[in-house]
Amino acid sequence: MSVFSSGRKSSLSKKSSLSNSSARSNVPPPARIVNVEKQKAVRFELLKNLDVKSVLKNVYKEQEQKDYDVLIRIIQDSEFVVQDSELLKLLKCAKDSVQFLNEKLKLFVQVLLVFKWCTRGANVVKAYEAFILELCKEQPFYKSLVVEQLVVSFTKVTEPDKINQWKDGFPPACDQIGFKNIHNLLVNLLSNSLIDTDLLMEKCWTFYPHHNIPCAFLSYTHNLLELSVHSCVDPCRKQMFTLIIQKLIHLDTLATRSEIEAAESDHEELLLSSADIFNMEDDPAASQGPAEVMHHPVANLLDLCLMRFFRYIQSVCIDRKYLGRLAPPTSCLDGSSSSNVANSPTVGDSVVPSPLAVKDNVIMWDRTKVLFNELLAVFESTILPTHGITHVPFLVFYFCSLRLSIGENFIEFLWKKIANVKIYNIFRQSCCHYVSSLLIHAHFMPVRVIKTCLNEMSQWCHSYLDNTDLTDEEACSPVKHPVFYSVCQALFSVITYKHSILVDSKKNMKFLQSLNLTRLVMSQLNPLRSCNAEIVSHFASITNTYQIVYCYNVIHQNARLNVLPIVSTDALGNIIKLNTVNALDQYSPFSTFLLVRCKSIITPEIHCQADPIPVTTNTNRTQNLLIADPVSSKQADHDEDDFLMSVDSPCANMSLNMSVSA
Repeated sequence: MSVFSSGRKSSLSKKSSLSNSSARSNVPPPARIVNVEKQKAVRFELLKNLDVKSVLKNVYKEQEQKDYDVLIRIIQDSEFVVQDSELLKLLKCAKDSVQFLNEKLKLFVQVLLVFKWCTRGANVVKAYEAFILELCKEQPFYKSLVVEQLVVSFTKVTEPDKINQWKDGFPPACDQIGFKNIHNLLVNLLSNSLIDTDLLMEKCWTFYPHHNIPCAFLSYTHNLLELSVHSCVDPCRKQMFTLIIQKLIHLDTLATRSEIEAAESDHEELLLSSADIFNMEDDPAASQGPAEVMHHPVANLLDLCLMRFFRYIQSVCIDRKYLGRLAPPTSCLDGSSSSNVANSPTVGDSVVPSPLAVKDNVIMWDRTKVLFNELLAVFESTILPTHGITHVPFLVFYFCSLRLSIGENFIEFLWKKIANVKIYNIFRQSCCHYVSSLLIHAHFMPVRVIKTCLNEMSQWCHSYLDNTDLTDEEACSPVKHPVFYSVCQALFSVITYKHSILVDSKKNMKFLQSLNLTRLVMSQLNPLRSCNAEIVSHFASITNTYQIVYCYNVIHQNARLNVLPIVSTDALGNIIKLNTVNALDQYSPFSTFLLVRCKSIITPEIHCQADPIPVTTNTNRTQNLLIADPVSSKQADHDEDDFLMSVDSPCANMSLNMSVSA
């Protein structure tokens, strides 16, 4: 083993084996200094007089230990300065001595495992892989240690403090080569059945870094996604996605919407208060605008990780000839390259993505279906049970935007869960949130799909009323019908937000009338009382404007009921019922997207972030009724009578008849 040092001090430790007096007394000088005047270099041939195979064999036979200790010190001290030629000799000797590497020689194996081999020359990488494959084959005892060290290597990057230099979540070119060598070694171990996917996933779960080390966290996420494209990882790909998404959900819960907005607002105020703002005309860098960086540290990490996941979806689902315009090069499910880098615009070593309208002929449908089913399973087990997350659900949202049939299948999947009485009510309610939010905020959802979903929800609600005993006062308790109220709220909110495309023709107006919303509003279960107040307010205003159903009578009655709760007691005097109702949550998983990098993926062309609800005087009146006292009931009743008597339309007559019969 040799070391070169040109014009500067050697980086060997002062406590190395070269300066160890005991080692010098028992072992021939392990280093021979050769001075070369032309090159001004010093070479240390550390293993010149040390036979590695003999040293390991002696320890195996419990004959000699001192040479072994010297060998360990030499390898440890020379890790960063050893030449490839010397390392090749060491790896060859280690491979030839695999049969001796029992538990007594575990330290020697550990020293070689932590050696930074993946960025060395091709010959060293090949020799290291051959040694590891032979080691796992002959000594299964080391399998766990090998996989552990390879997984830990996912976090080792050249510049751990420069996370914002990771373009779209991809590491710099200097790190990509080393990571690729690690992936190839793991793939070889899996393909040759030297390790199994259970062991791999066990180590992946154990060594996922904390988000307080953002570059390591992002690097680990990137490597798991890169590793998952290989066919040998198929049995555990869902587990990998589950692991990654669980970690991203944790970030999402730490970076709430209010905290992100506050951080961005504070940064803008800091820029405005800075004295440099007056020199912007003279500063060319300032005129280019702010960099795409989130100023909330957790949100910045989440932005990069989600962007990397979006690029992964594109690399799997989009045809290769288009992928070069979408993302930096990555691997496909078959392990081959998935982008045409030669035809892509570049800046330095990274590919500059350009926008591309995804069309049906661009999608690789077979691979897309496989990935969709895997992500759908992860959505069901991980995302759906988590309430209140803001950005992670957009992974599914973007997937649905790739092709309309994917979105329709996703809605069908959710609706089957809503209609399944064997599923817990809390999950069924969460599915209602996702259905309504997707229909409201997805520009790619046509009117046909929206009308179909509204019809399904309406029929389900009417069927629920038909099958519920409304004569039993206890059975009409709001606590007993949470799914019914959630479906009603989803129905009301979609009509409210999408009313502009639902009232633009006579055909659509007749469709809204066919939903028989009056029966739902006037029913004894009283959904307007349990639904979110803001949704009720806008729904009442819009349905009143287009004379679909009149809600103010019911809203006013609910306002009077909410003034003082009615308490019932049993024979012992215990409270058994209160008439107060907790309104449903207005959670909309696809309502807001704040991550600046990912906005190039979640564009306004596919996502509607604004609330398309007109502000009218009736809306303000409804909000007042929701909190008003019952003293003004006479005036309200007079207004209702004026409205009902003045309207002369089939829809209004239907509303009048239903209110009278009720």
